[in-house]
Amino acid sequence: MLLFFAVTNTEAIKAYCLRAGEGHLVVPSNREQHFRKELEKLGYSCRSRLGTAGGLGIVSKGVPKRLRMNRAARLQSAKHWLPTYEGRDPVKGYRNWFGVSTACAIIELRQLGIKIDEQRLIQAKRTEESKAKQRSRKRQQRAEKYIAADELLESDETFAYIAGYTGVGGFPYGITWEEVEAENDL
Repeated sequence: MLLFFAVTNTEAIKAYCLRAGEGHLVVPSNREQHFRKELEKLGYSCRSRLGTAGGLGIVSKGVPKRLRMNRAARLQSAKHWLPTYEGRDPVKGYRNWFGVSTACAIIELRQLGIKIDEQRLIQAKRTEESKAKQRSRKRQQRAEKYIAADELLESDETFAYIAGYTGVGGFPYGITWEEVEAENDL
């Protein structure tokens, strides 16, 4: 969805397409070539979708299809991948090849008939939960750090930012609200 908004909010691309509901674009056939060129300038490519009359599917350049597959497609592809895998640990190989979590790899390999110990699945889920908690804690710490830094900034009715004072108990100096407004008007 972010890609949709990035594309439709780019001035050069707005001229060549129309929004058609949430997440859909209509590109008139006489503007398709221009649309494709502008999209490529942003780092994306287009391909016509099969079964549609000139419909476009936006694909990010450089991301292999196997990393964009849903579960059904991965399971279908894995049937052909498994016989060619030469590593020692099929879970690790599956996880790296298809870009999924360890727990997801275990579940999908089990669906394909590979025997994997229940304890390994439990451990993988625990590890993922602890990593998620750790990321959440780091995110919270960053937010708190940002808020604390924001609280350190002094301001009053004259100054948007007080850089310091002229001596002990002296007059403040810094950036005035007028200077901020003038900068924003540019």
